[in-house]
Amino acid sequence: MLGSEPRGETSPGGWEHYLEDLIEAGPEVRTNGALDPARINPVAVRHAITYEE
Repeated sequence: MLGSEPRGETSPGGWEHYLEDLIEAGPEVRTNGALDPARINPVAVRHAITYEE
């Protein structure tokens, strides 16, 4: 869910929450059907994960 507060969790356990948030974000994190690092980062940063763009 984009815009929600950080969960403050890391793995183990944090990875599953990250994936849940990523799935909930749906098409917001895709460009032309592919995962887009720039769009994933707002979800990922809440889980202490970042992707290079």
